[in-house]
Amino acid sequence: MGEVTGPRKSEEASGGSVEPQEQVPAVAPAPLMVPQQQVPVQPQVQISPERIQKLQELLAQLIIDSTDLGLALGALDCPYAEKCPLVRASREIAKSLLEIRKLTKR
Repeated sequence: MGEVTGPRKSEEASGGSVEPQEQVPAVAPAPLMVPQQQVPVQPQVQISPERIQKLQELLAQLIIDSTDLGLALGALDCPYAEKCPLVRASREIAKSLLEIRKLTKR
């Protein structure tokens, strides 16, 4: 049988004929370069205080009417409600109302 050529375990442990390995300093990985996306600038539109007031009133009325519709459809006892496009639309309105509520509570 052939002999294994290389340092013996006793030589490795004592540092006999084994040459020390060169230590390489740790280098931090370079940060990932992610290209920044340019956000288009929206032109600012000046809205008169009267129009803002009217918009606030319309939004308030829309919220009230949508809530009433959602409650009425939620209490609806119909075997076809799950497939009804009116019920689906009402659920989408309810999701929007919940999002508005979250934004206004902050």
